[in-house]
Amino acid sequence: MDNKNFIDLLTLQECIKEQVDGLQAWVKAELDSCSCSGGHHYLGLLQKSPKGAELAKARAIIWRSSASLVSYFEHESGTMLKPGISVLLLVKVNYDPRYGLSLIVEDIDPEYTVGQRELEKQKTIEKLGKLGLLERQKALELPYLPGRIAVISSADAAGYGDFCRQLEENAYGFRFDTTLFHSIMQGDKSPASVAESLAAACEEEGAFDLVVILRGGGARSDMFCFDDYDMCEAIASCPIPVITAIGHDRDFHIADMVAHDYVKTPTALAAFLIDWVAGREQEWKDCVAGIRLELDRKIARLEEGTSRCVSSIAFALRSAIKDLEHQAAMLQERVIHADPREILKLGYVLACDPEGRILKNSASAREGEQFVLRFADGRWICELKTIITE
Repeated sequence: MDNKNFIDLLTLQECIKEQVDGLQAWVKAELDSCSCSGGHHYLGLLQKSPKGAELAKARAIIWRSSASLVSYFEHESGTMLKPGISVLLLVKVNYDPRYGLSLIVEDIDPEYTVGQRELEKQKTIEKLGKLGLLERQKALELPYLPGRIAVISSADAAGYGDFCRQLEENAYGFRFDTTLFHSIMQGDKSPASVAESLAAACEEEGAFDLVVILRGGGARSDMFCFDDYDMCEAIASCPIPVITAIGHDRDFHIADMVAHDYVKTPTALAAFLIDWVAGREQEWKDCVAGIRLELDRKIARLEEGTSRCVSSIAFALRSAIKDLEHQAAMLQERVIHADPREILKLGYVLACDPEGRILKNSASAREGEQFVLRFADGRWICELKTIITE
């Protein structure tokens, strides 16, 4: 040992410090961790290989005196500093013999993060396109009337409330049958939650004519989940037509691209559905008026300049038409009276389980379970105390 040259640890550390301390450079990395304490922001930086292996890690600090960099970044990029995002940082190297190397953040380029996110978005669009998922929903045929609508939204969201209120208060008096599938509508858990709701809406074949996905406006970072591949794949693969109404007028997401149609806001979607039904009603009225007009013209031509025999035929035709109109009116009245809601108005009630399935006999529920009694003007939520069979 006496014949070997050596230096002590501190001397080595000071040599390293002399070489690297104070170096300044722009560094791109992925955030591995992010925390805040005492106004200081502590970042864990990570670089991975294309296959996901960790190649390098380092600690970075945004001192409290430079905390305005964080608010600037979040405003410009529309996202928060959080694990998983890519960042471009101007750092100064700090080397301490006791604590090792750390990087002091002096600036952040938000455009780099925006660009990386847009790159990921384009990759998602390309992948969906190669699988034919961008056009799959558009190949579905919209229902003639949206009678039964599955609504995917958060139960306490303002956008959902606005949507329901506008449907209920429409000027025509139309009634819409909507069923809410409560979902998480922002954050990392949103894609899986929306996909689960879509699966639940499609579980009973023929239960719904249309699916709508609602979310009101919010921060741009709250909307990033609507560019998620898994969520968009679930929308595209849904066998029922899906219409989205996500965010403000300025927002457009991949979820909108893969859906059958999209509108900008929940209230705009409610107006769209009301106009849709109103248009169908007018089509029916125009069709009936056209048939009657054409019949009147034919009868007039038969009557004009014809003999008594032809007049008799015309009279017979009118009688037949009146009979048909009478039969049609009777059929329409039967259809109206067959409407379960009309039957409920007579004083009957309909027993259902909490999911809306009809209870057809006394064995359909067990003691202690909840059930719902539906009246014409509302519902009772009840608990089964005792079963008495007859």
